[in-house]
Amino acid sequence: MTGEYERMMTDRAWKRLHERLSCDGLLAGNGTYPPHVARMWLRLAGIAAVLTAIATLGWWTTRQPAGSATRHMHVIHNDENGSTLVSMLEDGTVVYLAGETSIRYPNRFDEDRREITLRGDAFFDINSNRAHPFIVDTEPATVEVQGTAFGIRNSSNSAFSLTVQQGEVKVTLKKTRLTAFVKAGQTVWLQAGRLLSTDDGAPAGDALMQQRIHFKDERLADVAHILNRHIRPARIEIDPELADLRLTVAFAGNDAHTMAHLICLALGLRHVQSEQTIYIQPDTDN
Repeated sequence: MTGEYERMMTDRAWKRLHERLSCDGLLAGNGTYPPHVARMWLRLAGIAAVLTAIATLGWWTTRQPAGSATRHMHVIHNDENGSTLVSMLEDGTVVYLAGETSIRYPNRFDEDRREITLRGDAFFDINSNRAHPFIVDTEPATVEVQGTAFGIRNSSNSAFSLTVQQGEVKVTLKKTRLTAFVKAGQTVWLQAGRLLSTDDGAPAGDALMQQRIHFKDERLADVAHILNRHIRPARIEIDPELADLRLTVAFAGNDAHTMAHLICLALGLRHVQSEQTIYIQPDTDN
């Protein structure tokens, strides 16, 4: 059954890829790749850091029950241990998923709240919106914020804990409705049905960013935006006409110049550097 499902998802993924290439005018009349696109894929195949298998994106779409026909649920899953999957949600929130971690969220958030379900360990950099609180549903507790950065440990082999890096987070236990407000630099954890706290909260996102990080089918502009939060001193700037290109790529301890080089190889682009800014532009030679 699993093999059949994987084959079905692979067929769907390649069909979507073919349709995207066709809509973008990247297929010749006979359905084959024109020379410059073929060269791009040959480059991709030669770089281990670039993940080219669209069928293994690790996320899929499922429909909600009847009565919500226009609403879908997305699942993003990171099945790679020792690697961090980074994704930007529609509201600008950035999510860092540890291995064996998944989030489930709607294609469109509600008008009054942004709610997702988390299974596993993750770090969240929430895009601030006081009118629309961000809610993370876990098995033992509900976490509510308006705009902050925090990490949650919610794996099956570890107790629930939460560390706040910026702002303030509201944690409510589901069984007892006990509520705690956790501020920057604090950590709370669940023990014997109670929330205990300490002021020795370690930077929650550092450990995840020090691992191998990867992006799956993310907009190029979003990839650059996220990388620029962590790389110093150089910055990566994307030509506006390239912003919506989709990219699947992985980095392991790379500097900004190496990252830009890998991105350009993957997408058939070029990069130039001026002082501390690396500009990624269309390759006019292709």
